[in-house]
Amino acid sequence: MRRVLIFFAWMVLLTGCKPDFQEQLDQTIYNLNAECPQQVDSETTLTGITGGQPLTVTYHYSLVHLERANVDTVLFKKAMWPGLLAYIKVSEGLKTMRENGVTFVYDYRDKANHPICKLLIGPVDYSSGTAK
Repeated sequence: MRRVLIFFAWMVLLTGCKPDFQEQLDQTIYNLNAECPQQVDSETTLTGITGGQPLTVTYHYSLVHLERANVDTVLFKKAMWPGLLAYIKVSEGLKTMRENGVTFVYDYRDKANHPICKLLIGPVDYSSGTAK
């Protein structure tokens, strides 16, 4: 996962911060999908990355050993939010995306591809330090 984020950030930095940042972001996302699926750890697979308008990056994850019926989605979201927010706030690799106001979406699904939760972290969240 870290390798994907570093590559993603590197591509964004190379392209610079231009008015056509959405196009550059979309092209980078398209290129990164060639590396998916990617096993992040023993429990998690990054199945793909998609873009959206305006300036949205969605990371799609599969929790390979979990079934939605066995997950407390409220607790799951509360557990995941602080770490994801902290990473977005301090990652040098994501600096250009933060500066351009990218919204990050983390879509978690169970082993049967049933939705568990979707976390949306936008500029208001990572700029102000708010927590959900």
